[in-house]
Amino acid sequence: CNVFWNFSLGHETWTLKMTFSCELRLEIVQLFYSCGRSVRVTRRTMQTKYGHKLRNLTEKTIQRIVGKFEASFSLKNELPPGRPKSKIVEKTKASIKRTLEESPRRSIRSIAKRTKVSRMTVWRIVRN
Repeated sequence: CNVFWNFSLGHETWTLKMTFSCELRLEIVQLFYSCGRSVRVTRRTMQTKYGHKLRNLTEKTIQRIVGKFEASFSLKNELPPGRPKSKIVEKTKASIKRTLEESPRRSIRSIAKRTKVSRMTVWRIVRN
């Protein structure tokens, strides 16, 4: 399983969460039904089997995994709602950096106009 956490440092915040592979979620669901639909017994059995690797497996997590399975009969992670984040193409990044190297005193606005990319996108690329 992959483990992710939430923490912040100064003005930067990283969002991390715990996710489980489909195989592990399947094992949790199967164990839940074979343990007489007991969340507590399922958690204890999984923690006995996997030890410290699943120390963050809570009863709430088991309820969420089983609930999602019962609602959709699927174990896959669904995409979060809302518009997906756009990806800045590497070619665009290279073009903006090349323009900046040619004339380092050029403004963000003029680079955006020249490369036909939004000012915010240019600003993000230049900032990083």
